[in-house]
Amino acid sequence: MKLGFSHAHATSRDIWVSWDSSLTTSVVADHAQVVTLTLVHTRLREQVMLSIVHGGRTTQLTRSLWEELLRVRNSFPSLPLISTRDFNAISSSVEKSGSLLPSSGSMREFNHFVGEANPTAIPFHGRASHLDEIPEGQNRQLSRLDRALANPQWYDLVHSSEESHLNRFKFDHSPLLLEIIIDQPRIKKSFRYLNCWSSHIEFLEIVETTWTSVNHSKPLKRVAFRLKTAQRHCPSGVGIPSEIFSRVFATPRTRSPRWSLLSTSRICQCSGLLSIKRGHI
Repeated sequence: MKLGFSHAHATSRDIWVSWDSSLTTSVVADHAQVVTLTLVHTRLREQVMLSIVHGGRTTQLTRSLWEELLRVRNSFPSLPLISTRDFNAISSSVEKSGSLLPSSGSMREFNHFVGEANPTAIPFHGRASHLDEIPEGQNRQLSRLDRALANPQWYDLVHSSEESHLNRFKFDHSPLLLEIIIDQPRIKKSFRYLNCWSSHIEFLEIVETTWTSVNHSKPLKRVAFRLKTAQRHCPSGVGIPSEIFSRVFATPRTRSPRWSLLSTSRICQCSGLLSIKRGHI
């Protein structure tokens, strides 16, 4: 299904990707729940990776999805990577409304994947809830299943980005518009800190231990070594309370300023269809 684009790729599980001639594209991984491509735009001139996700509904399928996303990340550790669309998972009960309780096991496994892959959620605008299918007579269930996650290399390449959730129309999912802004000069960032685990019970102890254990004659190198040592001792996602991850994935309007996220993008991805907006990249 090209829908007016020059090229297209489809999987056996309802994922369609279309792109125009301004992109040089190669499919590097074709999984039942995610398609991963390498992209080079005529203006960007640097290779990036895009994973379009359509998560399954069973525990076995979602585990397979997390394993595939981690495999792609580990296979291309130096490339900018963004993963987007329907993860079919939430990080905490904050991302679900309705009478039915969310699955604690599913949330735990998703948060464990986030801790292993170390992505950052791209801030979004608009209504971010998916309308769940429910039996007749029960209350409506809303969950945030759609999102975009990017690795640190993506943020080093792209100046800024944002995600818009468009009107749902007659579908249960809202189309996503992911915009990447690269027109401003890109300067390599020397240091970034995502304050998403400072509420952990071991936070102050880890910082105190690592800060006193590292010494160097040059002050700047001493600080750098201390930060790297502290990073190695950071608890993984499985050890961080789910309410902390809920702040990472919260909307910009409800998130506290201290949980500010680094953001990025002008790729457009609408219900699995990819294009890059002319004049924006």
